Amino acid sequence: MRPKTKLQMEIVNGSRKLAPVSEAQKRYAYKHCFVHYFKRDAKGNCFCLDCGHTWRDKEDKKNCKCPHCGMNLKLENSRKRTAVYKEYFCVITTYKQYQVVRFFMVNTPLIIS
Repeated sequence: MRPKTKLQMEIVNGSRKLAPVSEAQKRYAYKHCFVHYFKRDAKGNCFCLDCGHTWRDKEDKKNCKCPHCGMNLKLENSRKRTAVYKEYFCVITTYKQYQVVRFFMVNTPLIIS
């Protein structure tokens, strides 16, 4: 979009002065936007796809909590080797008298072995 009016020019110039997404906002997006999974093999070994921790669990549960990172996990019961999950999150800030809503797409590739 080419800014034509004075208001549009002010908004385009202001968009260049906005702060980039902080590391805390990125961590929040990865933690809260996605469903976190774990894999279980036939022997009962569980593998957290979030932190990579491995533990033994005799029970056949669909949901559990990782003992290492404390994340609530859901059983990934598929044969896929890789997966890419995409979600959107928004950051609401103010600039001068304007309320700015910025949308970002977050990708998380998983290598499931």
